[in-house]
Amino acid sequence: MGLKTNEQNSEFSAMATQTGASTVADRDIFASGPGTIRTIFAKNTNGSTLHYLKVYDSKEPTVGTTEPEFILELGTSITTTVYCNPGIVCATGVSVTAGTGAGHTAGSNPGSTEVPYTIYGA
Repeated sequence: MGLKTNEQNSEFSAMATQTGASTVADRDIFASGPGTIRTIFAKNTNGSTLHYLKVYDSKEPTVGTTEPEFILELGTSITTTVYCNPGIVCATGVSVTAGTGAGHTAGSNPGSTEVPYTIYGA
């Protein structure tokens, strides 16, 4: 995962990109604590298994215990864009996981490149 900044637009001043999310949390993706997600681009490259991309209002969520702030169901072989207006506000930090479990359960780990994402926010 890499963090990049966009200083030309304060609404989208942070960007986090991951080539393959997993049941292990990508912690504090904006590296600044609190954040507001404005747009999520996500894929599920698996042709037979649903995956769930989960956003947590936590710098260090405990997968399976911490309740996600937002859950995006990714159907099989799908690419999707979610525009969040006014935004998904995470007052503590923004962390992300992906897996086959709905709700706060982790489920099985997706393959290493099955759930890539890019999240824009501030």
